[in-house]
Amino acid sequence: DEGSGSKQPSPAKKRKGQAEQEEEGAKAQEKDGEGEAGAARPKKKSKKVEITQEDYDLMTSMLVSELRAREERQEDDMTQQEVIEWYLLVRDDIDSDEGLIEARKKMQGVIQRLINVDHTLIVLNQEEIADITPEKKRREARKLSVHPNFVANS
Repeated sequence: DEGSGSKQPSPAKKRKGQAEQEEEGAKAQEKDGEGEAGAARPKKKSKKVEITQEDYDLMTSMLVSELRAREERQEDDMTQQEVIEWYLLVRDDIDSDEGLIEARKKMQGVIQRLINVDHTLIVLNQEEIADITPEKKRREARKLSVHPNFVANS
């Protein structure tokens, strides 16, 4: 009975809505001018970090493999900060501070998407970190794990 207002939207409808919002946001940014992403939001001076699907898939695969390997070895869960530090250590092609900063931002974005959109990762200590401020510190303290139902593409 879709007429009742008490039902939550289905996951497919939520994803569709999120995709539409992302698309609208991208269109709004295009109108603001490609080189002036900072002008639309005076708070942030940094430009939006873009990532190719190939890089996203590679980063996801690396991250999932490492988290699952640690789980198999019965090691402690990694915080988001530890995951990012691990990623930067295994990347041997980064040779500048700017490259490190960009790689860090990309991995932060990938982790956000893997948690909130793709649901590949789950946050294990959500309640424990709820009172941590500011938001950045709370994100860094999140303990991450691969969702038990996630199956990696071979």
